[in-house]
Amino acid sequence: MKLEIKKNELGRLGYGFEVTLEKKEFQKAYKNKLGYYANTMQIKGFRQGKAPLSMVEKIYGESIRSEAANDLLPKMIDQALKDEKIQAATDPEVKDVKMEEDLQVTFDVFAQPEIEEIKTAGIKAALKTEKVTQDEIDKEIQGILEQKVTYEEIKDKEKSVEKGDHIYLDFEGFLEDGTPIEGGKAENYLLEAGKGNFIKDLDDNLPGMKAGEEKRVDVTFPEEYHAKHLAGAKAYFNVKVRSIVEKKYPELSDELAKEVSGLESVAALKERIETNLKEAKEDAAKNELRKDVFAQLLKKNKDFPLPGKLVDEELESLKKNNPEAEEKELKSQAEDSVRGYFLLHKIDAEEKIDITQKLQEEIAKFSLYFGKDVQATAKMLEDNGMLNKMAYDLWEKSALDKIIERVENKKDASGSAPAGEKASDVKPAAKKTAASKSSAAKTTTAKKSTDQTAAKKTAAKKTTKESSETKKTDKA
Repeated sequence: MKLEIKKNELGRLGYGFEVTLEKKEFQKAYKNKLGYYANTMQIKGFRQGKAPLSMVEKIYGESIRSEAANDLLPKMIDQALKDEKIQAATDPEVKDVKMEEDLQVTFDVFAQPEIEEIKTAGIKAALKTEKVTQDEIDKEIQGILEQKVTYEEIKDKEKSVEKGDHIYLDFEGFLEDGTPIEGGKAENYLLEAGKGNFIKDLDDNLPGMKAGEEKRVDVTFPEEYHAKHLAGAKAYFNVKVRSIVEKKYPELSDELAKEVSGLESVAALKERIETNLKEAKEDAAKNELRKDVFAQLLKKNKDFPLPGKLVDEELESLKKNNPEAEEKELKSQAEDSVRGYFLLHKIDAEEKIDITQKLQEEIAKFSLYFGKDVQATAKMLEDNGMLNKMAYDLWEKSALDKIIERVENKKDASGSAPAGEKASDVKPAAKKTAASKSSAAKTTTAKKSTDQTAAKKTAAKKTTKESSETKKTDKA
């Protein structure tokens, strides 16, 4: 494809292109498509494919010319970027197309930044994991017992409701004018009295009542009540205490342990709980470490330019979600966000991160939870957008773990650890993401694509810095 390429720098890694395909090649593509339609279409008065070429061109020439152009434009744009050694960070934005004797397209695109080396000198990486306490284990056990609790009616008819008692309650609410409150009626409603779990005026009037007692309670809804139409409204409730009950916890036994966990004993249950708590604390500690190292990484690597369009888009998104925040602060966040993605992709390019197995393991966990097979679970996660997020999160953690390894192992610039260095305690989450921050990206496999023109944050490649030059290329 023989192209004439004009390229201008727009600033902030933006480039404006004017790309022209010579007349001969455009006319050849047009004539080929015209001949195809002339041989296949049927025009009134002629058998299929027998209408004169001149008639087909007269009737359909413009639309066929447009179709030929549409086929050629993506190829022209791709070749222009390739010839100019531009790795696109954004979708090319077509500004104009001219179809005369030749074919010309004008477009803007923002390039990926050049990152020569990731700087890690001075970054601190210290994993701080808290120990599991007996109180935490006891709290988990208590939660299990809460799931199996029963309520036994107190037979003493003289017993009055006290703060903290559990009661079964009937109630029906009305506005001051007698209009029933929608959703304000219930029967046999279990409530812990006087604990602030109900409208305050009503809750305050429950202590002192006895089983079987009925009364009217006047209330004023709080000004900040979640149902806006009731906020601050005056109303009343007809209430009846059906019964006062005592909360009964089951005995923590081997039988109960087996029922709730499938384990054979209380000791095994407690051991499982301790293991789960330990893993949760380790995961939390690793996430905090990754977060801290990432913040340090951003501060150490601020010396490369960023694609302006991506920063602007990120800034607009932040403004929308944080309308009260100062623009200066949001702009800094937007720049760090974009910078971070390119740094992670640079790490990916160097370390060849692959998260395939880890992603499959995560999908398998979800399949057990949802009771579906792995393929059906993967499809469900993909359809609701969770698969993209899962894959990206795994990939991001893996990239940061590689940085942590470099820091703790004092790896040299080549990425290899000197002999005798101790391996990092932080193990990489491993595996490669199926999601990039691309407007067109869609996860279908557990392998991350870093070669899409449309990718917003992809592996960093070198861009040219020529300006306003015209270059002839002749490709076979």
